[in-house]
Amino acid sequence: MPGFTAVEIFKLSIELNIAYDIIILNEISDVLGGSRVVAELRNLGYTGYIISVVDIIVQDVLKSYIKMGANKVARLQMLDEDYSRLPAGEFSVI
Repeated sequence: MPGFTAVEIFKLSIELNIAYDIIILNEISDVLGGSRVVAELRNLGYTGYIISVVDIIVQDVLKSYIKMGANKVARLQMLDEDYSRLPAGEFSVI
């Protein structure tokens, strides 16, 4: 939904009784940015799978995403076929 943040979309999904099994976030796709978006989604009650896609993988950044509630962190420039393997755990960072 262009023009909406991930948090706004999730809040709307609660109102409309729409459930998401998985949320994939780009680190620059939300005004909150990064791990704060993950934390806000968890604070709002989202219990599903969250994959955060980041441009540069740095250990401190990875740990912050996982600490805030992301299930996986993936590099932005992965090959298309790699994305299908993410939920299987093949790109776990910790």
